[in-house]
Amino acid sequence: MMIIGIAVAMLAGLAHGSGPLAPTSHVSFALKGGVNPSSQTLDPNPGWNEGRVLGFGGGATLGFNLSSAVSFDTDVLYVRKGTEFTGSEYDNEQGGTVDVSERIVADYVTVSPLIRTTFRPGGTSPYLLAGVEFGYLVKASDELSMNPGGSRGEKDVTDKTERTDFSLSFGGGMNFPTSGSSDFFLEARYYLGLKNTVKQTQEDIDANGAVDVKNRGTYVMGGFRF
Repeated sequence: MMIIGIAVAMLAGLAHGSGPLAPTSHVSFALKGGVNPSSQTLDPNPGWNEGRVLGFGGGATLGFNLSSAVSFDTDVLYVRKGTEFTGSEYDNEQGGTVDVSERIVADYVTVSPLIRTTFRPGGTSPYLLAGVEFGYLVKASDELSMNPGGSRGEKDVTDKTERTDFSLSFGGGMNFPTSGSSDFFLEARYYLGLKNTVKQTQEDIDANGAVDVKNRGTYVMGGFRF
């Protein structure tokens, strides 16, 4: 969490250095937080079900208003992503087929350059978001459970996960003016991962075959824009 704190402080400093954030200011600053229902796609998929993991996240946004309706925003967030795969497979130790559940969670610092287009600016107003997301992995863990057999425990898989991620991102929200020069807002933003998150050596590929795992999910967040 120290990383996101430093990033928020830097954005706040930039906004402060640009002058007061009056309604007509060319710069805006926002604080936001919320939830992130996320999953991962698995290719090839041996018939496993792809479930969601509910993560939490938050951070800040620095916006440069290009006009009264269009803004270039940069989101900096600390978020948890992940998935839960369930299915059945043959286990040599059990000597038969077992039900398997694998839960993967990964914490990221993300930076998202976005275009925000506001309709009916000046009052309660909807807006659309579109852009990309760059992610840097902080840590990742994997927990495997079998029935029968119980949990195999949680293990750190940070070294087996790619440090960087890249996604397309788009969504929308609603601004609600409050007293003074701030707005309360609610928004939802979907991200679609384009990069394989699994780090594989040629030895891994030769032994188990190549696998492609990509992040996807939806940020549902609220906050205040100044």
